[in-house]
Amino acid sequence: MTTRLRTALSVLVISLLALTCQQAPKTTENDSTKTRILEAGAIRAAYVVYPPILSRDPNSGTMTGISVDILKEVARRLGVKLVWGEEVGWATMVEGLKAGKYDIVGTAVWPTAQRGKVADFSVPLFYSVLQAYGRTGPSVRTRLVDLDSPSVRLSTIDGEISDIVARQRFPRAQRLSLPQASQPSLALLNVAAGKADVAFIEPVVAMAYQDANPGGIQVLFDGEPVLYSPNSFMFLAGNPSLKSMIDTALLELQNSGFITGVLAKHDPRHTFFETSLPFRQ
Repeated sequence: MTTRLRTALSVLVISLLALTCQQAPKTTENDSTKTRILEAGAIRAAYVVYPPILSRDPNSGTMTGISVDILKEVARRLGVKLVWGEEVGWATMVEGLKAGKYDIVGTAVWPTAQRGKVADFSVPLFYSVLQAYGRTGPSVRTRLVDLDSPSVRLSTIDGEISDIVARQRFPRAQRLSLPQASQPSLALLNVAAGKADVAFIEPVVAMAYQDANPGGIQVLFDGEPVLYSPNSFMFLAGNPSLKSMIDTALLELQNSGFITGVLAKHDPRHTFFETSLPFRQ
């Protein structure tokens, strides 16, 4: 074989290998999560304690709540076990996903642009609103836009949606920020005690606080919501097959009325809103 022929064959082999690599389907390491879950027969879930979406008994470790019932049924219909892992905070839950410590955040969360940079979200389980609460009595502020002032003190929780809204929509206001592990009721307590003027809280949390502490706080701006948002499960971005599997199971639960029953059980005051079926008038 001549040198020229050997060189030509070498070039041909290299070209074929390059073409094969270009035509091979592109996959990501993350997208293997669905395969691993099905092979292991278990899905690992982290959680944020946020009643009534998710509660944990400190003595027995029993998990209850809207997200718990829904995710347990998703796992059952997929034929896998649901394994609850570590408790996380609003500001740190994405980091655990990136580190591979768990497959999903089992507390339904509000999708945000910042979280969406590294995470993906399921179809909505349900919707909820954020409202502004202040101390009981006459209020000098009659519009939401009045809160964007250096004279206003907002009670927020690090990494939680109230903090995100405060930074984005009311950047000139002062923020009295609580650690991320704080219960939302503490933000209302700051308002009732006069340490802050306003807290952004979901009605289900505010109603529970008012039941235990009547007369301390009131909803502002005639109940005009600060924000509407879906509540979804969150997992690491780059898992399209995992998202498709979870979404399909959730849509099955929505269409069968299962999620309607879960909301009625855990939210008797109807502070959350069901997703609308496309054929429902």
